[in-house]
Amino acid sequence: MYQTLNIFDMSLTCTCPTATSISNITAITCPENVGQIQKMVFARSIDIADVATAILALTWTNLFAAADDTHAVPTPLIDNPVIEFGAIITVGSGNEVRNGIPKVVGSEPTKFSFTLRTFPVATIRSMKELMCEPDLEVIFVNEDGYLIHTVDAATGILVEGFPVSEYWISDKKIGGFNALDEHMMEFSMPENWSDYLTITDPTANFNPLTDW
Repeated sequence: MYQTLNIFDMSLTCTCPTATSISNITAITCPENVGQIQKMVFARSIDIADVATAILALTWTNLFAAADDTHAVPTPLIDNPVIEFGAIITVGSGNEVRNGIPKVVGSEPTKFSFTLRTFPVATIRSMKELMCEPDLEVIFVNEDGYLIHTVDAATGILVEGFPVSEYWISDKKIGGFNALDEHMMEFSMPENWSDYLTITDPTANFNPLTDW
C-alpha cells in the first residue's frame, strides 16, 4: 500500500511499506529565513500559474480587481508578528505504551498573531468581515517586499496561498496617554503548512510594501 503525504491533513501520514532505504537529506546550499512579516494578502483561492507570473504587477492588479473567488485583498502594514511552533501531538504514557514512550501522531496547528496599531475603525470593520469566510488563503510579505507563499506539491510551480483557519480580530484596546490604540489579529494554519514554503522576490517589477 502507498499512502501519499497530504500536507494539510491533521495526522502523521507516511509511505507504507517503507522504501528500501531511508530518504536522502537535501544539502543546504543557502540558509533560509522568512524575516519579519509586514503585510499580508488574503483571498478565498490564490492560484497563480508560476513564480514568473507571480512577480508581474498585472497579475496582482487583476486579482485585486477580480469579482470572483480569486479576488484578493492586501492588508495595511502590520506590527509585532508572532508565529508559534505547532506543538507535538502524542498519545499514551506510562504503561499504555511500550517503554512508556508516547507515540507521535502529528503536530498542533501553528498560531499566528499580529498587532494592528492605530487602524481606523472602518478598516477594522472591513477586516472583520473576513471572519465570516470559511475558506481563506494568505500570502505574506516580508520587510524586503518578498512574497512568502507555497507551491503546489504535485506540479512544483503553481503558486498558492497558505490555508487559514479561525481568523479573528479583537475589539479596540485604547492606549491612553502614553500608548497607541491597538487591535489584535490571530489565525491558525494546519500541520505541515510550511513544507512547501517559497520565498519569491518580485521587487524588480513591483514592491508589495509600497505598491499595494
